[in-house]
Amino acid sequence: MTGKFWISCLALMGAAVLAFGKDKAAPKSVAPVPAPGQQAPGFSLAATGGKASLKDYKGRFLVLVFYPKAFAPRDSKQMSDLAEVHGALKSMNAEVLGVSMDPLNIAADFRQTLKLPFTLASDLDKTVSAQYGALGLGELFSARKTFIIDPKGRIAVVFDKVKDNNHGAQVLQAVKALQAAPAP
Repeated sequence: MTGKFWISCLALMGAAVLAFGKDKAAPKSVAPVPAPGQQAPGFSLAATGGKASLKDYKGRFLVLVFYPKAFAPRDSKQMSDLAEVHGALKSMNAEVLGVSMDPLNIAADFRQTLKLPFTLASDLDKTVSAQYGALGLGELFSARKTFIIDPKGRIAVVFDKVKDNNHGAQVLQAVKALQAAPAP
């Protein structure tokens, strides 16, 4: 594993220790995983390109990818897989946005190291992960989930249990199927 992965883990552990030292706050209210056909929960996050919000993707498909930890081997594989199909997705009017609870500087380093062609966002306060039912492991990480949001802002596809192998191909196939289906 890379040194950057361990630095990222240590930063997260330090944040967790500080959080446990404070007065206990109420746990995040975790929403159920939004189902296909539902309006996607709105969001605005600090991102490697400045800010990223749901409204920025109106009129396009958005592949919203929650992943646990930058530089973790499975997350690196999953994001690299999505990077391989990014050009094909863009040609189909689809964009990828990766979301984790990593600080923005870690997300930016992860993006640069893997040469990811899409934006990564930081959900430090866990709000967006909670809205999408994507809080994992004691709320310390985002759970590995992917949502395809249609151009009208509705959830079209949910990958609730993401496998890191071939995730790019799975997403590409799903977007192709959505485009081939008649509009509701």
